[in-house]
Amino acid sequence: MKKESSIYGDVATVPLVIIRKGMKQLLLLSGLCLLLLHCRDIVIRSQAGEFSRGTYTMLLDIYKDEQIERLQKGVSEKEIEQEFLEKLKTYEALGALALDLKIEKNEYFQQFLALQNKSRYSKAAFAYWRQKLGGDFSFSDVFQYYDVKVNPSSAIAAIERFRAGGSTEKTTILGSWKRGDITLADLRLAVTTLEYKTFLGLDSKPLKDALPEKIRSFLAKVAHDEMRHNYRAYESELQRWDLSQVADKFVRVKYGIAGKGIYPDEPIEVPVSMEEIYDVYHANLNRYARLQAVLVEEYFCFSKEEAEALIPQLLQATFPKPSRIRYVQAYNNPDDFREKERRSDADNAILAAAYKNVRVSTPYPYGKGYAVAYMKTFQRAEEPSVEKYSSKIEREIQLNLLRRQYELDLSDKKTALRFATKLPGV
Repeated sequence: MKKESSIYGDVATVPLVIIRKGMKQLLLLSGLCLLLLHCRDIVIRSQAGEFSRGTYTMLLDIYKDEQIERLQKGVSEKEIEQEFLEKLKTYEALGALALDLKIEKNEYFQQFLALQNKSRYSKAAFAYWRQKLGGDFSFSDVFQYYDVKVNPSSAIAAIERFRAGGSTEKTTILGSWKRGDITLADLRLAVTTLEYKTFLGLDSKPLKDALPEKIRSFLAKVAHDEMRHNYRAYESELQRWDLSQVADKFVRVKYGIAGKGIYPDEPIEVPVSMEEIYDVYHANLNRYARLQAVLVEEYFCFSKEEAEALIPQLLQATFPKPSRIRYVQAYNNPDDFREKERRSDADNAILAAAYKNVRVSTPYPYGKGYAVAYMKTFQRAEEPSVEKYSSKIEREIQLNLLRRQYELDLSDKKTALRFATKLPGV
């Protein structure tokens, strides 16, 4: 066998008879390579990274339960796939936004990321077990499927030896399954750090009660990893999905879209001037100082045109003698249309102006002609005071600005990431 030079270095020249004998193996290998390349087909590519066909399909199947109702309503699977593709793009943009906002420096980030990681294991496991065991499976079925055997007393004794320094995580055996032992090291990989530390700190009775749930967490990771292998999904891409799920919560809090109950952080600070606070206060005065009644001067006119001509005079405080002066009671509930139906056209026209804190009403029918009203005095449940509500109004202005900015920033981030997409099979 002689050697020849190539771009890959020196290679051997193989006799034709050997090539023929190895043709079957070569074809099989080529088929496998094509399969792997097919699974690596890129569904989404952007500045943030890639989502392969395998990862995309696995995530779509994991979260298929969220789409069942829509399928039942006649939405096609192709439409759902396209929607999920758009959702992935949004999550990628949210992840990038969160990184811009330094999410990795947030003290709760790693904790939330670990919880999301475990949630992914759990969702994948349920999807996998439904495929293997049917939709109505129980955890007894799961334990039986994996041939799990755990003696609680032996497991607790092993953990006590570990706590006493008599063994390592890898040699602390809690039970067995069809592929070997279940150790503390296996559990550590399947639960969050906080869960693991809490579990090891339990006394014997609560430790015994918690053991089955921790074994289920281990089996969930096993099922997840098997599913990932079957789909040829990439862990690095799935971890980016985890980041995006945490980022969604973080960004919504930072932009004031959600309260910090979903993620412990504060919204972005936005400076607000006192002038802006005064403008909002007076534009929404009835929210802060509830209207009880209004003293009005009414002017009766022969026509609507005559009433409209009178409005500029009243706005300039040039008052002819009023036709009538009276109090008009405010609504008990300004949002109750039934109450408005029970009031006269005159009252409704006057109160429409009063609730807008406007001094002159629009013309309204009165008798055989029209009338217009001037709001002489507003009676309120309390004396108007912008200082009392300034902090609340400032917060409302900030949140409104942030929510508008959220839409702009998210759109800009999607553009900046420069997405290229291709649905599987297209």
